[in-house]
Amino acid sequence: MRSNADSDQLQRLCGNDETISLARTLVPLAKARTKQGSGHHFSGLATSLPAICAYIASQQLNNNDVSLEAARQASCLKPNDFKKAHKTLCIVLEPELISKKGKREITYDVLHERCNLELPFSSLMKLLQRVEQSFVLLETQYQVDSSDVRSAIFFWVCSTIDVKDLPSLDEFAQANALLSKRLAPVIKLLNDKCSSLKKAVLKEAKNPSRPSSPRKSLIQPSTPRTPRRSPTKPLRELPTRESVKKQREAQALSTESNPPKRSEDTDPADVNMAPPETPIKKRKLDVSSPTSPPTKKRLAFPPVTPSATHIIHLTSPQKNKVNPTPTIPSPLRQSARFVLQQEADDAMNVDDDDDVPIDVNRSLEVDLAKVGGEDDDAREEQLLVTRRFRPVYQDMKQWFARDAKVLRMWREANEAPVPT
Repeated sequence: MRSNADSDQLQRLCGNDETISLARTLVPLAKARTKQGSGHHFSGLATSLPAICAYIASQQLNNNDVSLEAARQASCLKPNDFKKAHKTLCIVLEPELISKKGKREITYDVLHERCNLELPFSSLMKLLQRVEQSFVLLETQYQVDSSDVRSAIFFWVCSTIDVKDLPSLDEFAQANALLSKRLAPVIKLLNDKCSSLKKAVLKEAKNPSRPSSPRKSLIQPSTPRTPRRSPTKPLRELPTRESVKKQREAQALSTESNPPKRSEDTDPADVNMAPPETPIKKRKLDVSSPTSPPTKKRLAFPPVTPSATHIIHLTSPQKNKVNPTPTIPSPLRQSARFVLQQEADDAMNVDDDDDVPIDVNRSLEVDLAKVGGEDDDAREEQLLVTRRFRPVYQDMKQWFARDAKVLRMWREANEAPVPT
């Protein structure tokens, strides 16, 4: 319960009736929620509750009725203890403070929505801001940002411009959870000291071009923006899409209009010619083809009977080009080579007997076979050198090998007498 001492302390601290009424509501709740056993008990808090509740009420109403220093001196607490007690009370009274704050926070757009006016809010807001600036110049004791002053200015402007379906002052205050006796002094002050402002508000409200001016101001800036956005869009895309696309189209048009000229030095047959093959293969085909004319190397053979060394010297450069006789299978290669060697030796012994006719073609074939055989032997020797030697039955010897000590032990075990 609230005692007389608490009421006297609130009367001394608060100079506004609204602050006193809110503080009287908060003091009993604070006592009940900070008693011993509640979890928020604070020693010495019982005597300082009215002063702290008055400071919280002044903060909630935003009227600066009770200062921090005055509340601390009235509570007789140290600065740190006062901060701790104030924090504790804000925690325990948070539900009530939120509900009070929600009821007291009133803005012009909320009032316009509650009154359901046909006048656009943008047109009305301009008049409200003009009246609010003039009210600040009056230098009164009222706070312009308080709910009472805002509601009074809103009601005065609406009544001045004769807004349809505007409720009376009592109905307006009751609908917004306000006191009409707090709104009436502000409205009377505006009527007494703002007569010229009233005429200016009426003139501005009756001007038909004024309500549509905010809409024009919103539409007109948008018209010059449309041409500004269109160039900016290509400018962002120039390095990536537009320039590449235009460049490709220009190159295609230029190639169609001006085809590339063929140089005078180029042969027209080179254009349709396939990529050149390996020159060695083409020379082989040209040499072996029967229709091709004889080369100078084939015409260089002398008509006289040459010696064996001379024949080998002439035929050695063409040993890879002329196809030799069919190769003899490997088992008979050695015997055939021996026979050909004998024939070649007989053919070379023509100096002793001049009457024996010599077949030049036969001697050439013998020499070519000899050269081919020597080449095959060199290849076989090279293969034999690179082949790795592996002894016969080496794996079997390693598999059945036994240690000499094991054999000796096995022999001694067999020779030992059998116990009877």
